[in-house]
Order: sequence, then structure tokens, then C-alpha cells
Amino acid sequence: LNRGVSLTDLNLDKDDYHGLYVVSSGPITLKNVNVSNTSTGICVRLANGGVESNSPITFTNGKLDNCGQEGVYVRSNGAVTMSNVWVEDASDDGFDIYNKNSPSNAKVTLTNITANSNTLIGLSVTTNGAILITNLTATSNQSGSYAVFLSNGTSPINAGVTLKTSSGKVNEVKYSVGDGLRIQSNGPVILDKLISNNSSGGSGADVSTLGNLTITNSSFDGNRKYGLEASVGGALL
Repeated sequence: LNRGVSLTDLNLDKDDYHGLYVVSSGPITLKNVNVSNTSTGICVRLANGGVESNSPITFTNGKLDNCGQEGVYVRSNGAVTMSNVWVEDASDDGFDIYNKNSPSNAKVTLTNITANSNTLIGLSVTTNGAILITNLTATSNQSGSYAVFLSNGTSPINAGVTLKTSSGKVNEVKYSVGDGLRIQSNGPVILDKLISNNSSGGSGADVSTLGNLTITNSSFDGNRKYGLEASVGGALL
């Protein structure tokens, strides 16, 4: 499809393979999409990363649980924006978002994201654009590597990573099997109101950046290795 896809108010349950699979050369927009109990497949799989496409993907308001593979799997060359999306009990990653091949180094913007009790990584983002996350909860994810993986370390524009909050909330990454939060960037990294505690096999956060690292109003307690590991090319603020 070249004109894009827009889907609203879907409830999908007990599908043998993927709950929702959309392939397009245009924009993909989802709103109020809930998927559960995909016995062997991904709950929501979205792809518009064709050679000639840099169209965006937007997903607003979704609850996905008991997915046979990933909760949300995105492959795009455009900007990815998600808000109020909740994934729990996926048999693979909760969120797997990849737009690294974007010719415009399109960004990933996530707001009010919850990734709990997934078999592997709760939230994985790989991009060459900026990563902006507001209000993140990632609890009891079982990957031995990381609960949250954010990577734009090959960005040709030195795009940064920002984790912030709104409405009096905090960002929580807790009870992870591996590291709570792993960031690879060559731009500025800003972490505000982050609680990354009780990782049973790793550190609370492990950050590598060629830019500055700014941390405010945060705690890294009760982790098996370190509270915070940081390799910083710029200033630690």
C-alpha cells in the first residue's frame, strides 16, 4: 500500500500467529489497538521501511499482553512515535523498534510506555536519530543482557538520548535480570527522575557516550553489580 494505513479501535485476541501485521510504503497510524494471546506470533508488527519510504509510524493507546513473540515490532525508515502503549508477558522483547536506516536520521519519541514481565528485553530502540522517552516503566524483564536498551551510537549527527518525566511521575526500571538500562550514544545523554533498582544480575544503568552525561533526581540502588557504570567522552554533570 502506498497511501498509508490508519487503524482505530481494534481488539484482537487468541490468534494463532501475529495479532496485527501491517506492511506499507506510507505512514502507519494506530489508535486504540489492543492485542492479547497470540500463541506463536507478534502482537503488533509494523513495517514501512522500504527503500523509497521514510514515512512515520505512530501508535497511540494500546494494551498488548501474552504475546507469542515480541509485543511491538517496528521496522521503519521514518520517525517512530508511541504514547500510552503497554506490553506485558511477551515471549520475546516487549518493544523492538528499529529505524536506523532512516536517510533523515529520524527520531524515536516514546511517552507513557510500560514494558513489564517480558521474557527478553522490555524496550529496545536502535536508531541514528534522537531518542526521547517520557515516563517509562520497565519491571521484571527477564533478559540476561538488559531490561532497556537504547542505541544511537552510530548517529552521524551525534543525536542524543533523553529520559525525562512529566505530571509528577518517575521513570522506573526495576527487578531486571541483567542490567536495568543500557545506553550507547555519541551525543548528549540526559537522565532525569530515573529509578533503576534491584537488578539481580547486572548494574542499574550502563551508559556509554562520546558526549556529555547529565543525571538529576535519580537513584540506582540494590543492584547486583554497580549502581551506575559510565564511559563518557564529554562532561559528567
